[in-house]
Amino acid sequence: MGDATVQDYAIVSGYAVVTDSAIVRNYAKVRDRAVVAGAAIVENNGLVEDYAHLYDSTNVKDSAIMRGVCSGFGSTIMSGTSIADYDASTGNTVTTGVHFSHVPWGDWYYDYYIATKKKPNGLVASYRTKRQKALSGGMNSALSMQFFAEARQKSMIRQ
Repeated sequence: MGDATVQDYAIVSGYAVVTDSAIVRNYAKVRDRAVVAGAAIVENNGLVEDYAHLYDSTNVKDSAIMRGVCSGFGSTIMSGTSIADYDASTGNTVTTGVHFSHVPWGDWYYDYYIATKKKPNGLVASYRTKRQKALSGGMNSALSMQFFAEARQKSMIRQ
């Protein structure tokens, strides 16, 4: 839709939409019912899923995750290991931590929020964001199992 592009090994799946001049590249994933619009970019191992919406020049990169019904707008940059979930809504740069709920408007509050936010201690969430490697020879496990079953059956017929 529009001039949107999906490059390299990026994956867009489910009912996800990439539109306007948005770009999804490298090993990034956009799935479920997520929308990436405007000049938004999802790159590296970035993940956008569920009902998340990215607008304007939002950038999700590194291993950042935006999910739930969260929204990135303006010049939002989600990078590093940051996670935006539930109804998080931001137009700021976030590099770490798990962010839930909407941060009220106003730079004065955002400065306070970042200064007082503590990093989580322990496991907060577990998301698989890396692609599983195929078996050597380029066959996936289901295909190789089918291949060996057919080969075994043919060898039994010949006897």
